[in-house]
Amino acid sequence: MAQDAVKKVMEAEASAAALIEEARERAKQIISDAEKEGREMLINAEIEAEKEVKALLAEAEKSAEAASRKILAGVESEGAKLEALAQGRMDKAATVIAERVVNG
Repeated sequence: MAQDAVKKVMEAEASAAALIEEARERAKQIISDAEKEGREMLINAEIEAEKEVKALLAEAEKSAEAASRKILAGVESEGAKLEALAQGRMDKAATVIAERVVNG
């Protein structure tokens, strides 16, 4: 009877050890799978971030180009106004100089 009890205890211990080893292996597999999934998620996040950055950069470039055209148009308009003003003053100055030369 004592031998049967010892045998049952030893079998229970062996069974428990096998279950523990199985649980360890399963835990290692779960960790490995989680790490793999995490790496994949990180790669996908980086790809999506790159796409978003490219889209934002394209939008910013488009906006900057539009702003640049607007500023250039304003500068050209202002330059034309200044040129017209200068031309008017030049004509007046030429008239004044001609009168001084003629009138001495």
